[in-house]
Amino acid sequence: MEASPIEAILEAFRLGGPWMYIILLADLILAAAVFGSLAAAVATRLMNKGGQFVRILSICTALFCFVPAGAGVLGLVMGNVMSQKASGAAHPDHVEALLERGREVAAIPMKFGGFSTLLFLFPTAAAFFLAPREGDEGEGAAQDGETAA
Repeated sequence: MEASPIEAILEAFRLGGPWMYIILLADLILAAAVFGSLAAAVATRLMNKGGQFVRILSICTALFCFVPAGAGVLGLVMGNVMSQKASGAAHPDHVEALLERGREVAAIPMKFGGFSTLLFLFPTAAAFFLAPREGDEGEGAAQDGETAA
């Protein structure tokens, strides 16, 4: 019988260790930051205001987007170190299987962190490019003045 998606997620968190919770915490913070960046970008676009603050906010959010990937890489390294240590105490016939399973389990935080980074990086880039540039707010006023003359 195949596990349900919720059971698979719970199993990934159980196997991935504490790094999964660090990545999840970073994801929760990132969700708020990305939503705020997108909302600010849309608001500045609609109000025809300067978007320098939104662009800086988007850059800071984009840099923070790499925290889950970094935590995932740390989880991978720590998992590989733990499986190497465990292989020293294992029976020689079981070392290869232990190391292979250890690599599979150690890769779980890296995959989760990498996916999280990509998931939040695209909307952050959209907020950056959606925010008006410095010259954008003057263009609308210049065009209105040209049509009135």
